[in-house]
Amino acid sequence: MTDKIALITLDSMLNDCEKYERIHAKLDELTKLAKAHIKHLMLFSCDELNIDSPCLLLADDPNYVPPTKHQVQLVVDFLMQEKGLTKTDIALKLNISPNKNRTINYWLAENRKECIPYGAWRLMLTMAGLSIDLMYFSESVKNKVLR
Repeated sequence: MTDKIALITLDSMLNDCEKYERIHAKLDELTKLAKAHIKHLMLFSCDELNIDSPCLLLADDPNYVPPTKHQVQLVVDFLMQEKGLTKTDIALKLNISPNKNRTINYWLAENRKECIPYGAWRLMLTMAGLSIDLMYFSESVKNKVLR
C-alpha cells in the first residue's frame, strides 16, 4: 500500500473514536497556537513592516511587492534580538550556506542587485511569526471543509 495525502471527512472520523479523539486533541492544540500567532502578528509594531505591508502578501497576489533591504534587515534584526538567533542559525534554518553568512549579508547589502528569494523571505517571516500561510482551497475542498 502506498501512502497518500487524503482529506479526512467527519464521517470517517466518527467511525473511528480513537482517531477522532487524536485528531480533535491536535485540532485544539493547533487552534491555541494559531490564536497566539494571530495575536503576535496583530501586536507586532513597526512602521516599515506592518500587517498591511505589500511585502507580506503571497507572491501571486497582484499587490505583492518584494521587500526592501531595510525590511529584510528589520526581520533579521527581529530574529536576532527577539528570538535569539544568529545569522548562522537563520542561514541553517533557510537551508543556505552559513559560510561567513555571505548570502544573508548579500541580501542586506546596499549594493545588492537581487532581492531575497521569495521562499527564503517567506520562511524568515514565518520564523519571526509575521506570516500566516493558509492552504489553497479548491472548490471541492471548500465544500468539504468550510461548512
